[in-house]
Amino acid sequence: MSSATLIAHPDAFDASLHRSDRSAATRQRTRGREIDEVEPLVGVIPVAGPPAVLIVVPVVLMALLVAGPFVVMLTIVALMATAAALVAVAGWIVASPYLLVRSLRARHAARAPVGHPAPSLVPARSRRAVA
Repeated sequence: MSSATLIAHPDAFDASLHRSDRSAATRQRTRGREIDEVEPLVGVIPVAGPPAVLIVVPVVLMALLVAGPFVVMLTIVALMATAAALVAVAGWIVASPYLLVRSLRARHAARAPVGHPAPSLVPARSRRAVA
C-alpha cells in the first residue's frame, strides 16, 4: 500500500451494531491486523504542522537558561565539600600528636609492673646552690 488511508477507531464500526456485538468485534482484532493498519503510517512525512525549529529552539534556550544557575550551584556545593575536607584534614593533623601521646601512655601504663611502686624523685640539697 503506497498511500496512507485513514483508519477508523474500533468503536466507530457501524452505528447499527449493538454494544455486545461491538465488544465482540474489538476482541477479534489480532496483532497482525493492527500491524497491517499501522504499517502505512510509518513512512508518512508530516507536512502540516510547525517546523521543528519552532519546537527545538525554545527547548534549547530553556536548557541554556537553566544550565548557568545549575553550574553555579554545583560549584558552590563542590567548594563547600572541599572546605569540609580541608577542615577535617586540618583537625586530623592537629589531633594526631595528642592521640599518639595518649596511645603511648596507655601502652606504657599497661607494661609497668603493678607490684613495684614507681620511683619518686626527692629534691636534693646542694651546698653549691645559691639561695
